[in-house]
Amino acid sequence: RYHPNEEKWEHLFSAPEGLIAVCGVGRWIYALGYWDHVVYQYDTLTGKTRTQTVESEGGHVSRNIVADENGHVYVPRVKYVRLPGSKGADEENLLVTMLVEFDETLTEVSSTPLIHYADPKRRNLRNNHGIVGFSYLADHSIVIITHLGFLYRIIPKISGPAVVEELGWFHPQGRSYSAAIFPLDGHYKILGISRRGNRHDLVMYDLTTKQSNIVPVETPQVRHLLLYGSNT
Repeated sequence: RYHPNEEKWEHLFSAPEGLIAVCGVGRWIYALGYWDHVVYQYDTLTGKTRTQTVESEGGHVSRNIVADENGHVYVPRVKYVRLPGSKGADEENLLVTMLVEFDETLTEVSSTPLIHYADPKRRNLRNNHGIVGFSYLADHSIVIITHLGFLYRIIPKISGPAVVEELGWFHPQGRSYSAAIFPLDGHYKILGISRRGNRHDLVMYDLTTKQSNIVPVETPQVRHLLLYGSNT
């Protein structure tokens, strides 16, 4: 934790896992450890920590997790389900991804299937970045986008589980890699840059119509340009 007035860094806690993502709104701060999607919670009032293993197989780790203003955190659970007659090899099993909601005690509240989170035909999950972007909106909902370019909206509830709404593809032509999305007006417009092959498009998605428009972005000198962003 950094104290800007004092220009001082304060050590809070350490974990045996690498911590790849941090989020939090208000009292509780969450961090995601790899491997196996281990969630850590830091209480800014008491200084205490909690931890919970969510599960993630195949060496997969999501680049982001998100938390709402109620102190709930949302983390992907990625696992293989063995099908009848299979010998246990990953390519013979069913890949299942759920968005799991935990409350402020790290008790599981609900889980929602995430379609288009990972390609079921490509089993190298290490190359999948999970939730690659997110935006907080003025109504306290959260929009997230997967590695494949599919949008979801998390609508938190004061009591009971949040509603997780499928919004559809961010890019009008389907799959794309959009490693940053931003709330253009705070209410209805989501903006980002998508990559499809070597092509890059500026994309604006309308939450009311669930449709998007694109403007090509010329990057002739950069073959593998990626624009990574943050909630800031």
